[in-house]
Amino acid sequence: MSPVPTHLLDLSDDIIDRIAYFVHRDYDVPLPSFNPHWANFVTELDRGLATDYLAFRASCKRVRDICSLKGLHLFLRSWQRVLEWMADAPDSVVKGIRRLSIDIEWKFWPPELKKLDENAEIDMSGHGIYPLIPTWSTITSLLSRLTSLEELYLSHSPLCQHRSKFTMTSQLKCPPLDFLPQLKSLAFEIRCSRCAQELPGLFIPACTKIQHIKMFSTIMYGDDWQTMFKVWEERHPDRKLGLKTLALLLDNETVVKEELQDLAIWGSELRELHMIKCDSDGLEPGFFLGGQRIILNDGKHGKQWIFKLFGNWITGLSDDEDEGDDWEDNKDWTEFLEKLSKYPHLETFDCVINPHIDQGWPPNVIPHDEQKASEYKAYQKRMRNSLAKYKNTQPRLASAMAAAAGMMVEKAPSLKNGYFWQYPYDYNSESAHIWRRWSWYKDDKGDIQIEPVVELFASEWMVNREGEGDPDYQNQDPDDD
Repeated sequence: MSPVPTHLLDLSDDIIDRIAYFVHRDYDVPLPSFNPHWANFVTELDRGLATDYLAFRASCKRVRDICSLKGLHLFLRSWQRVLEWMADAPDSVVKGIRRLSIDIEWKFWPPELKKLDENAEIDMSGHGIYPLIPTWSTITSLLSRLTSLEELYLSHSPLCQHRSKFTMTSQLKCPPLDFLPQLKSLAFEIRCSRCAQELPGLFIPACTKIQHIKMFSTIMYGDDWQTMFKVWEERHPDRKLGLKTLALLLDNETVVKEELQDLAIWGSELRELHMIKCDSDGLEPGFFLGGQRIILNDGKHGKQWIFKLFGNWITGLSDDEDEGDDWEDNKDWTEFLEKLSKYPHLETFDCVINPHIDQGWPPNVIPHDEQKASEYKAYQKRMRNSLAKYKNTQPRLASAMAAAAGMMVEKAPSLKNGYFWQYPYDYNSESAHIWRRWSWYKDDKGDIQIEPVVELFASEWMVNREGEGDPDYQNQDPDDD
């Protein structure tokens, strides 16, 4: 029997490398690390996650030789920083970058782009994009050097060039060679409306192994996103587009079932799909789901839920039990379920379904600095006296949500979990405007369970302005250098 190692350097190379794996905290960060558009959490990217790993590498030459630089996070916040990485970064460091965030605000742009006049006459032949070509070339060259890059966030960038008479950004072309060959996760978190629509077509076709995308769904300028995915397939005839995660920011006028229909062509491999309507006013429901329990005419006097899909809030909708003569599953709900069935691998789905069941939630008020204590106490007393009519709200709502989720699972058997949302549309009842979210899941027996814990989210925290802003260079202070 060989002696038990008593020192680190007595261990084999494989064991030392395995220890290093658990020391490196990048591997605790999921891939993808982005969130749906409503969830304004702080980014998971953090340069400090590699601190312990780098310290472990520095312990001696043998460990350093075994443990290469990897799992590094990089933030590019200025054009000067981009140039420094192009010119000075050692290859070993460049190859160790796994996650990157590009967020270059206007004041940190290249000088030649900052000086361009918004109202300048630009050569309509296309020569006007010459000032932007070196910038685009530099970005693609740097990205092509990051051979271990698996996740990229794009926010502000000097590619944002949309003049009143000509848009330079839309004239750029995706290079013929894939400059993001290892990238799996790509998040466009862009406020400029034109960039949100134009930049995906420059980056996604060059992502050989793309699996996870966060983006604005409506591309009004240039090619639409259907064409963009077709371009990807033409560039990679020997590969299949295997999207696993898609977080889409929908226009408020978008009909969810129609978007499901369009996406099914390219999203048949999806495991997780978020379709969110969210803007400067906060989150909006994908649709409202009215429900009613009817007494079955089967001699057993059983009850079942039937549903109607509504695009808008319906005042006075209730679930009074009757024979169901005037209430049946409507065409829109049935069509929605049919569209969902086109996703044979989908496991997680959220389009912000707002169930409109029962009396709603009991009115409540959150104290504020302009309210007297006596007023607050009087309101609470009135509320307690009226609670009786709400006593069945939670169990009845849970029953309806489980029934609706069961119908979705029946059409898409791969589904494992999803969500239902409710917003206090009685604006006088809750000054904080809190969204409630219920999670449902399919248990080992195939039954639908509703999580007992209801999540609460403040509406103002869920504001999202991506895809609705002006170009980055507009309304800037010319002296802001």
